Amino acid sequence: MRRSKLAAIGIAGALGCGSHDAKPAAKPDDMHDMHAGHDMHAGHVMTEPPAANKERGAYLEISCGPDAQKQFDRGFWFLHNMDYVSARHTFEQPLASQKACAMLSWGVAMTYFQPLWPGQATTESLRSGAEAVERARASVEATEKERDYIAAVAAYYENWEKTDTGARYKSWAAGQKKLAEKYPDDVEAQAFWALSRLATLDKKDKTYAEALAVADLLQKLRDKRPEHPGLLHYLLHAYDNPAYASKAIGIAQKYEDVSPDAAHALHMPSHIYVRLGNWQQVVDWNIKSATAGLKHPVAGRVSRDFLHASDYMIYGYLQMGDDEHAKAALAKIDPATQYELNSGPGAYALAAAPARFALERRMWTDAAALVPRKVDYSWDQYPWAEAVTYAARGLGAARSGDLKSAEQALVELDRLKPKIDSPWWKDRLQIDRDVVAAWIAYGQHDSKQAEDVMRSASKREVASGKDSVEPGHVIYATEELGDLLIELKRPKEALDAFKTALEDSPLRFNALYGAGYAAELAGMKAEATSYYKQLLANTIGAGARPARAHADAYTRSK
Repeated sequence: MRRSKLAAIGIAGALGCGSHDAKPAAKPDDMHDMHAGHDMHAGHVMTEPPAANKERGAYLEISCGPDAQKQFDRGFWFLHNMDYVSARHTFEQPLASQKACAMLSWGVAMTYFQPLWPGQATTESLRSGAEAVERARASVEATEKERDYIAAVAAYYENWEKTDTGARYKSWAAGQKKLAEKYPDDVEAQAFWALSRLATLDKKDKTYAEALAVADLLQKLRDKRPEHPGLLHYLLHAYDNPAYASKAIGIAQKYEDVSPDAAHALHMPSHIYVRLGNWQQVVDWNIKSATAGLKHPVAGRVSRDFLHASDYMIYGYLQMGDDEHAKAALAKIDPATQYELNSGPGAYALAAAPARFALERRMWTDAAALVPRKVDYSWDQYPWAEAVTYAARGLGAARSGDLKSAEQALVELDRLKPKIDSPWWKDRLQIDRDVVAAWIAYGQHDSKQAEDVMRSASKREVASGKDSVEPGHVIYATEELGDLLIELKRPKEALDAFKTALEDSPLRFNALYGAGYAAELAGMKAEATSYYKQLLANTIGAGARPARAHADAYTRSK
């Protein structure tokens, strides 16, 4: 596989990548200073957004005068790029002198929840958001349209003490729908309705009907505002599935053009390239995103954008068999560093990156030795992320024969499960738990129980899809089923399992190798060669993976 110069030099390299125009390189020493020297930043250093463009970009007119409008425009750009801390800071600045400006308070309320990000809002954030809504409602100067915007966001906070995350998002979506229906020609009302629909998508709908309907709406809005960052951003999420990702390649490039220094904007194209199995692009975009994330700390802490991009980057390197650069990227996540708190993507990356580094390389004892809560973080807020570590520990222990430790991991997963309020993540925990339980059963010589439990986990995995925070699952139940069936000496059935895994996650290293090896064991030489050649074409030759060496030797012998 040909590797770009950018991927070879890793996180500390240039901002440019692949076919994109190169930008000035960040010196390695500068990158180290930005990463380790977080305490030199007193506040949140922000990207400077472009001037508002009411004809082509994001723009919502407010009634508070030109000075407030200018500040609102800046916050509005951050909001559409999901840079919620920058948006909040920007909306709040003029409120000291313009308390009567309802839409500034509306903007603040919009930043206290993060659609499409997993996680459970804190009591403090919900209370703060609700207070911002009340300030906005109290303004006697707000126009009718502004009051309608406020009513839409207020729906999220209604009875927040008694509702869970899913219910709040559904209420918000209903409020945004009402706003969009009242103002059919308002691009912003339609854009936020589209976002709310994405936040409430049924991930189990493999027709992707609602996602495509949202994409159709967003594409029509783009005809009116072709440089609108939110429309481009939400389109990438709408096409973030294995069936339609190819439709978004051009959109990914355009989003960088309109938000060139926004870390999340630089990350978003990788959602599409993960779905296509284009690992070089996944790595390259996230090098750019991680670099931008380091340039913009949050209250003196390294931003969640750095962590989120690093997890995707590590995943991409691992799929290329580039364990050396994956290890180097993982080493940049320093436990001694303070990271931006209260971030679902941040919490997930801290747990997932080391876990996937062990499991993707099939280093079972390394996985069994993973340390929960290794980095000081607001873990109590993210039980679903903490569960990733215990699931990886359990799988590593079970597959290395330490059944007692594997069973202890199940106890921890059972402890965490009731604390999760997201049905999707609760089910994901159960899938991972069942994979561990299946290998425990196999270790106890109960092959039937092992297969039954593993098949059930695989079936639920295929039905449930992927969450947008993850580049890929840390544990793939369907691949584990394939491994189990190989252990049970049923390679043809194992091949079917690996083929299923590749349908949802194309060109994954372990699925390609598993399919090739299963075909080889079944005497299906042509299929084995085909899968091995795909593996070799999508990985680097310098890696130390025994699986790649085996694939290379097999194809050379044929």
